Amino acid sequence: MKKDITRRRLFRNRLKEDMRDPAFRQEFEGQDTPVRLAIQIAKIREERGMTQAQLAKLVGTKQQVISRLEKGEQRNPTVDTLERIAHALGKKLELAFR
Repeated sequence: MKKDITRRRLFRNRLKEDMRDPAFRQEFEGQDTPVRLAIQIAKIREERGMTQAQLAKLVGTKQQVISRLEKGEQRNPTVDTLERIAHALGKKLELAFR
């Protein structure tokens, strides 16, 4: 599944750079669940060397859906969708009230 992504700026590298900015860090740390979920999906997908299109194919959806999720634009993904994404990424979805 690995694809040469060296020419693209990886999410984890951009986040690391952005976290150096105190204002960004404060805003980031105060974000809600959909944004944190979006970040986790993008990070795990990149760690697996997958493109959004590859993940979408495994999940049974379109690349645009994965893109919207990773941007935090899809604010209400279904549990079914999240479970399919977790499975495609080799992870287990855990939901909890805290």
